[in-house]
Amino acid sequence: MCIYLMDCTLRDGGYINNWNFGSSVIHGMIEKFDEASIDFVELGFLTGQQHTGEQSLFSNYDEIKAVLPKHKKESKYVVMVNCGEFDITKFVPCNDESIFGIRIAFHKHQIEEALKLGRQVQKLGYKLFFQPMCTDFYTDIEIMNLILATNKINPYALYIVDSFGTMSGEVVEHLSFLIDEHLDKDIMLGFHAHNNLQLAYSNAIKLINLELERDIIIDATVSGIGRGAGNLNMELIIQELNMRERLKYDLITIVGIYDNYISKLQIEYRWGYSVPFFLTANLKCHPNYAKFLIHKGLTSANSLTEILEKIEDPHKMVFSKNYIETLYNEYLEYRQCEEERCDADGK
Repeated sequence: MCIYLMDCTLRDGGYINNWNFGSSVIHGMIEKFDEASIDFVELGFLTGQQHTGEQSLFSNYDEIKAVLPKHKKESKYVVMVNCGEFDITKFVPCNDESIFGIRIAFHKHQIEEALKLGRQVQKLGYKLFFQPMCTDFYTDIEIMNLILATNKINPYALYIVDSFGTMSGEVVEHLSFLIDEHLDKDIMLGFHAHNNLQLAYSNAIKLINLELERDIIIDATVSGIGRGAGNLNMELIIQELNMRERLKYDLITIVGIYDNYISKLQIEYRWGYSVPFFLTANLKCHPNYAKFLIHKGLTSANSLTEILEKIEDPHKMVFSKNYIETLYNEYLEYRQCEEERCDADGK
């Protein structure tokens, strides 16, 4: 079993600043990740939405090529597509080694659409990374059906994705053994962790210690930068892997990326563990619901819990602003009625 690292700072980290890192920072970080010998670097999203050259968002091959270093050592570059948000048929076929692969993120109800998109990616000549979001929301039967479908298209990697940071070590172990048993052995297994329950690092170690009969990819970001509670910390997993693999990665360069680029963002934005994001993980719902309620001025954990508990399927998995706005207004109306009742009772 070989272990590889993928940095997701410019893509997943972009949720905290609308991917507006600035072109010089994007260039600088990509060069430094290569110097640090990170195996895969995720450059950002392929998207049809409007964006500028200052963001790690791309709509065509030329925009991606423009951010790449002229000379690289060994890093392989990938981009991500959210299923249904980009017409991959408009993308150019792979004609050099600049872009290695395309990652497809999809919800459970989008599997057929994702399979079709995956075949299109492969037809263009790119390595396919298959990313089923909220993998722990699948039943074992659904996982088996996903594996069978995945084997048919033979992607480069299939991922376990802990989108809401809800997975325990036991769940990671169960999913890993189930997938490893039935997934074709030439397909790599990836792991993408979030830190809502402070388990991203321990879950990654859990997967590594299973010593599966296939190569694995671990996703991470510098200082754990990412939406809500953030991601697995790149510097932590590098330290662990270096102890196991004799200094494969340059930790000092990664720490330098934090000093020069990420520390400034951490002053302006906040990410990492917090009680509100713990609550969303505990109730298995999208972390943006907590973010929305906090922006509305709710700071009480009890109040947040009271509203979050009312979120029903299928809204838990896909954030709906209109839905949470309705629940929030109903909560305010209820609280007002309670206050009026107490006033009438002289309490």
